[in-house]
Amino acid sequence: MCYDSASGKMLYAHVSSYSYYTKTTALYSIDLSDQTATQLYSLNGACLAGLYTPASFDAAVPGEVTDLKAVNDGASTDIALSFTMPSKTFGGTALTSAKYTVLLDGEATSHKNVSADGGSEVNITVASTAGTHSVAVYCSNLSGDGPEVSTEVFVGPDTPAAPQNVKLTFDGRDATISWEAPIGKNGGKYDDSKIAYKVTRVNDGVVVVASTKELSVTDEIPEGSVRPISYNVTVVYDGTDGESAVSNTEYGGDPLEITPSYSYSENFTDITDYADAGIVVVSANANNPTTSLTTADGNTYLTVVGNGSQPRIFMPAMRLKAKHTYRVTFDWMYPDYTYNYGMPFGFGLTKQPLGDAPEAKNVVPLTTVYGSTEHINAFGDNTKF
Repeated sequence: MCYDSASGKMLYAHVSSYSYYTKTTALYSIDLSDQTATQLYSLNGACLAGLYTPASFDAAVPGEVTDLKAVNDGASTDIALSFTMPSKTFGGTALTSAKYTVLLDGEATSHKNVSADGGSEVNITVASTAGTHSVAVYCSNLSGDGPEVSTEVFVGPDTPAAPQNVKLTFDGRDATISWEAPIGKNGGKYDDSKIAYKVTRVNDGVVVVASTKELSVTDEIPEGSVRPISYNVTVVYDGTDGESAVSNTEYGGDPLEITPSYSYSENFTDITDYADAGIVVVSANANNPTTSLTTADGNTYLTVVGNGSQPRIFMPAMRLKAKHTYRVTFDWMYPDYTYNYGMPFGFGLTKQPLGDAPEAKNVVPLTTVYGSTEHINAFGDNTKF
């Protein structure tokens, strides 16, 4: 419910019952002088989350100022205020002139009842103090005061927030990280001469550059398999680390060269994170699988729990040659045979190791064999390219 000051009546949204089958909803006006209620509208079963009445003004008073802007330079405590006077009254008729009043945190300033032409631009300076302030302007004439328009401004030296729009792109093993300068934490101005940036490679914690005033850097990533890479850009303001932002993740590195003298093998014994081996686990739908490295019986396994998703495991990118035959083998285990399942395995060419392989083989056909024990299986296949 809410009180309508213009009519002196209470507006009340009424729900007769919360039962889906029997409830009726309606908006009523209640006369507080005699407590009588009059139905204004039927809400057809809808419920209102809140009610309010907009401010009401005489049609002859000035309308709102427009383009209100309050700016501080970060050094002084003066506010540069600009706005455009209304050219029409609240009721929409032409307005040749009016008087404006500026409020600072709800209190009238020295700019009170100042005459200006309708539609003219006003640029003034308002004295203030350091901190966040509310600045409001309203216009008036002989018919009364018009509606108020307000904005907020931070006065005094501000400090930078995090860098904006941090982006990572790759060209071979060269990673280019770019970003935009931050805004002030409070929306104010800070000293540009005091800001620098530190760029850190997230994967291994290597500081690519400790301090730069540029808005981009290039990093040659170490040799290794194709793997997810990202960077952290930290604001260094007046010599002190501030807020930071992380780039997007891209895949960089060198595809593994599979030759007669070199074969790829991974048993997870020398790593603590499967991502360090260049392996990527993603889902084909919105749910995220749970992953971990599990050790049992002297062997280490990559364990993937679907959590309702359709998890996909991508091995590191490999450079394979046409007219060559490659043999792929791996051990896999699926615990608790409780429903039909199958597991495809495939090769494919993709820009990033996230897409569907166009050539796939069904490693495990759909089965009707059920049980409650874990089964270790071996798979081997020759594929010609």
